[in-house]
Amino acid sequence: MYRIYACHEAFLCEYLTKINSATAEQLQLAAALVPSGRQSVTANNGVANINITGILLDEIPAIARFFGFKGTTYQEILDAIAEAKANDAPRVTLSINSPGGLVSSGLEKVWDAIADLRISKDVVALNSDMMASAAYWIASAANRIYSTSSLASQGSIGVYAEFTDWSEADKKSGIKEIRIVSDNAPLKNLPTNDARLAEQTRAQLNDIEAVFISAIAKGRGIKADKVAETFGKGGMLNNSDAEKVGMIDGVRSENKIFSAGTSASAEMEINPVTDGGVMPTLKEFLAANPGASFELDAIKHEACAQAVANERNEIAKRIKSASAFATNPSYSARVRDLALDVIANGKPEDALLTAAIYEDQLIAAKKQQEKEAAAAALEATPAIEPKLLNPSTYLTTGRISTLEDLELARKARA
Repeated sequence: MYRIYACHEAFLCEYLTKINSATAEQLQLAAALVPSGRQSVTANNGVANINITGILLDEIPAIARFFGFKGTTYQEILDAIAEAKANDAPRVTLSINSPGGLVSSGLEKVWDAIADLRISKDVVALNSDMMASAAYWIASAANRIYSTSSLASQGSIGVYAEFTDWSEADKKSGIKEIRIVSDNAPLKNLPTNDARLAEQTRAQLNDIEAVFISAIAKGRGIKADKVAETFGKGGMLNNSDAEKVGMIDGVRSENKIFSAGTSASAEMEINPVTDGGVMPTLKEFLAANPGASFELDAIKHEACAQAVANERNEIAKRIKSASAFATNPSYSARVRDLALDVIANGKPEDALLTAAIYEDQLIAAKKQQEKEAAAAALEATPAIEPKLLNPSTYLTTGRISTLEDLELARKARA
């Protein structure tokens, strides 16, 4: 079993070495530590701020805090984003100083949440010292990225698998591990010194790295090939090199980025969305292209008109469908009342359709029962012998009272 990290290698090696070599006494002392407080949002002058510091994990283990490793969980970031979204502040800063961390579903959820937040707010990522690997992955979802220190660095784009090989320690302890797998699973539970495990793991890492690079490319509005080729190839870039390739948008102090009376868009040069450019926000694009606002208003008007027309069509269809039930006497009063509720009050058709289908089934079952009963009754009716009405009396009385008597009389005279 191994874990995959998107983290600065030097930090990760130090972190894993201390965590994995902790003694029983240290683990016991760590368990007694009080958990740190949850991440929260601070707001000042119309800017909501989210701090993202230390290693990024699904959960910060007590032993990590014991050794002094600060960290932020992905859930803490998600909670802070939700709080910032509900905040009235039009801008959100992600104050980042992190070597990266664990690759998990939580990391992807954070990227998606920031990408969603940037639709309604101006989101800016600020690198105060280090913005590496998973931390840059998160930052790439923001509208813009700035370094706030001339000595800051960013990069370490790539992923890393961590194994713990206990084979040598087991040998010294006299422990021999025996692995037996089923015939159709030769790659299952491979030992850490097996070359096939390295090949298998590298293929998985390459797939995850492709997702990483794709997210950065999407967030920065550039091609994935450019990210792979110019964003350091796993190394860290200084501010100057990072700005040249589009990894950051410049080096600014927070006061300059959000100076009083100056919009964020005025503080930066808007680059076109080309191979080397950065995708601007809608506000920035409209600021640089005033004429486009008229076209945008026309698009909004057309979209609203179409939405109204679609809603009217849906209402008309709903009324026509409900009217067929309301005027059909074969349905019960309950179904007709539900139909009138749909027509008059705009209620959903679900209850009406469910009730109508149920009654249709009852009516069909009743008709089938009546048909089967009629067929059974016809089959059980006995045959009736025909009887003569007004039989002839000529032969007994000699009187002619029927046509048959008359015919007999004629034959007798002949």
